[in-house]
Amino acid sequence: MEKSNKLISINISDCDVDKLVEKIGDGYWIDEGKLTFDYNISESKFLILINTIFNCKNLVKLDLSKSKLKDKYVEIIWDLVSVNTTITHLDMSYNILHNDITKFINMLIVNKYIRSFNFSGNYVEYNDVIKIVEALYQNNTLEKLYLGHPEILASDIENLFTKLLEKNNTLTKLILKHIDLDVKFFNSISNCLSPVSYTHLRAHETSLHLVCRLLLEK
Repeated sequence: MEKSNKLISINISDCDVDKLVEKIGDGYWIDEGKLTFDYNISESKFLILINTIFNCKNLVKLDLSKSKLKDKYVEIIWDLVSVNTTITHLDMSYNILHNDITKFINMLIVNKYIRSFNFSGNYVEYNDVIKIVEALYQNNTLEKLYLGHPEILASDIENLFTKLLEKNNTLTKLILKHIDLDVKFFNSISNCLSPVSYTHLRAHETSLHLVCRLLLEK
């Protein structure tokens, strides 16, 4: 079988699983995949396929966005991501998940390989954001994080993330709801400037979204 660097499989049902597992075993999947599941896929077949996927040694980008994931399956995925050492880009956006984020928090702490993670379009409460921020203090790998739709205001996150940026030197892009916080500027100059009197965020409305710009003032 000719090898491919990408596998796109939409609406995977039970009858598709064995064929996909065979393809992956034959080296079809090299570094990137997009999967969407039939909502009625059985748990046994899901487990077989998802374990095969995460054991694929060359897989770098995995797109599970809008993949009809059930909450109970996400718990399994968090466990697999936590020990995975090859995936650097993971997209689980718009699955409309409401499950407990304890294992998600653990994944942020223990995984040292993921650089970009998209969790937009899933339910995230303000208290969850606080826990995520605390986990990011222990993560020195993640560069881009998309959470999406937490019910918070720009003013609510100011103290949380300005303090985080003083400790985290890798995070360059953080998006919460319509708030786009680009921290690359902060990270690049924080190591070469003398201490400043205060740091604050200023938000202004655009036609598309709120943009928060980090301002340093003496």
